[in-house]
Amino acid sequence: MENATAKYIAERAAIQEGYNKAFNYEWSNFHVNKGAPGGEGKLWWSNKQKIVDNWAKPMEEQEVA
Repeated sequence: MENATAKYIAERAAIQEGYNKAFNYEWSNFHVNKGAPGGEGKLWWSNKQKIVDNWAKPMEEQEVA
């Protein structure tokens, strides 16, 4: 039981590290344009597919392991 718990904790830590990297990548590719005073601004993300891939990657790596 202790080996299974240790394995679970290690896998969970690896997944969390992957999610942290995905969040940081998404945040670095998030852009804001405030627009003119009283006007509408704009929010957008660059590299959208890469952002999605980064969010999926941590779980996909664990499924193979």
